[in-house]
Amino acid sequence: MLAGVVFLRFQFGEYKSASFTIADSAYGRCFYILTGLHGSHVLGGTLFLAAIWVRNYFCHFIRPNRHMGVVFAV
Repeated sequence: MLAGVVFLRFQFGEYKSASFTIADSAYGRCFYILTGLHGSHVLGGTLFLAAIWVRNYFCHFIRPNRHMGVVFAV
């Protein structure tokens, strides 16, 4: 989770400091689309891992038939 949060923070900082926009050129479009898709994937994974962490804190995985969330998160 920490790696995901750190990555998203650096990506946001890179977006703020970029000297080009998505409308400038093909490079700008490729950059923002690819890093944006990767960022959304990282955000989803980080949220999924956070939900699993909270569920583990509340002991939701004690029974062997309630572990699929952990399997999907990994």
